[in-house]
Amino acid sequence: MRVAMFTDAFYPTLDGVVISIDTTVRALRALGHDVTVFAPAAPPPLPAYDQVVWLPARPYRSYPGYYVSIYPSDKTSQLRQLKVELIHAHSIAFMGIRALFAGRNLSLPTVLTYHTMVDEAIDFYKPIPIPPRLLDRLVWAYVRNFLKRPEAVVAPTEAILRELTARGVRLKRSATIPTGVDTERFRPDLNGDAIRLQHHLGSAELILHVGRLAYEKRVELLFQALRLLRQSRPKARLLLVGDGPARPWFQEQAKAASVEDRVIFAGRVSAEALPYYYAAADTLAFASRFETQGLVVLEALASGLPVVGANHRAIPEMLGGSPAGVLFDDTPESCAEALERGLDLGRSVASQARKRAEELSVLHCTERLVALYRQLLDAGPLR
Repeated sequence: MRVAMFTDAFYPTLDGVVISIDTTVRALRALGHDVTVFAPAAPPPLPAYDQVVWLPARPYRSYPGYYVSIYPSDKTSQLRQLKVELIHAHSIAFMGIRALFAGRNLSLPTVLTYHTMVDEAIDFYKPIPIPPRLLDRLVWAYVRNFLKRPEAVVAPTEAILRELTARGVRLKRSATIPTGVDTERFRPDLNGDAIRLQHHLGSAELILHVGRLAYEKRVELLFQALRLLRQSRPKARLLLVGDGPARPWFQEQAKAASVEDRVIFAGRVSAEALPYYYAAADTLAFASRFETQGLVVLEALASGLPVVGANHRAIPEMLGGSPAGVLFDDTPESCAEALERGLDLGRSVASQARKRAEELSVLHCTERLVALYRQLLDAGPLR
């Protein structure tokens, strides 16, 4: 089938939504489907990526590194030329709105994946100051109005679907489909010695964090926990992979917690190198309460790592009760205890971690998505 993906976030920006879209596009293409991505264009040179329609865009000042496509474009003609059969949106902002209009104009079914808890994200990056209670009411009025329109809404986890329902969202059709993890790319038999050598880690007990350095990731909680481990785990080090607008603030927070000598900011690493960072680590730590899925959790599990994660929203569901998962509450003390447990587990839970990841492999999850597409197409033309 021929599918058009609409997204407000795409390369060269790198975050969980971009990785999710890229993973899904590659998996769909591997299954023989034709996928074209419609995305806002960053300043040139644009990244090399097959079958992308780059739409004119401008920087989003409230969130550096992101771009908004607010200019007119002839999407309808382009979709007709591509003979698109179904539209899949990954945003409820500018490109999501464009996807809905295009679907209506062409009588094509539209699917939306709800990647981001917008009410929490907008509080960090709102363009104008609005009182929190009023902002929450406005955001959810918009979300309810938007999500009733696509023919199907995909939630990455049941936790998110329950949260949407509790907020009064009514959907035409829903499905819970995680993105899935590439279990060939992330696996336990890789050797991470080169990464340890590169960052002068020696025999350190390595706690890994992977993700965009944004305020909502709550990395400062890991710093506070690491300070509590100074005596009991003197060899513990925290390696942060990723970059983002909050990096300077996190660097100050590491100093404030007196752990700057135990924290390494590795920055953004290549897709080729990333699996070896997991291979170099003893455990993954993930403090964010913001996630609708947390793909890095599955990447760590596929790599044979125990995962120390916040006991909130999607993270417990991703771990699925696996012995490789250790959850903590919203205090430095609870986080520190969980980190110790994760370091103690180490590679002893590699087989259990891998088993959980294989249950949510990219092939299995993408096949579920294709089944949803076919159900919508089999329902016939929209009226």
